[in-house]
Amino acid sequence: MAQPRIGQTVVVDVPATTANIGPGFDCLGAALDLNNRFTMRRIEGHGERFELIIEGQEGSHLRGGAENLVYRAAQRVWKAAGEEPVALEARVRLAVPPARGLGSSATAIVAGLVGANALVGEPLSRERLLELAIDIEGHPDNVVPSLLGGPLHDSQGRLSTLAGCAL
Repeated sequence: MAQPRIGQTVVVDVPATTANIGPGFDCLGAALDLNNRFTMRRIEGHGERFELIIEGQEGSHLRGGAENLVYRAAQRVWKAAGEEPVALEARVRLAVPPARGLGSSATAIVAGLVGANALVGEPLSRERLLELAIDIEGHPDNVVPSLLGGPLHDSQGRLSTLAGCAL
């Protein structure tokens, strides 16, 4: 593993989700055909620096800084991988509207995890990223389909796809 060079960039597309399907409160979710695109770039500065650029009408209230979910998720990856945090810029093409029940916070968490992991050479497995995502979000129904795609069910930490499920 190596620190990413200044200017190194990764692009992460993360789908919107629908959750709490039928009786599956906090455990059933499905990815939708609507994505936020996160372009994450290593910038100059210390690990506390995080800049957020939103492209879209809905995200004018979103801010960078230490409380941002993309940044917090990236920090979790670097800590788990034993890496020093780096300064980041996230440019987000926002298609998933915030606060509308489509998992916009899950898109931010998954983008931060996947993007930070890619920037340092992918030391964490998809399973470890999933554990981190669920820990950050507090429940699996949105982050699981955002990370893995498709309709999914999480029951006591055991994932299964819902093959043939028409949503």
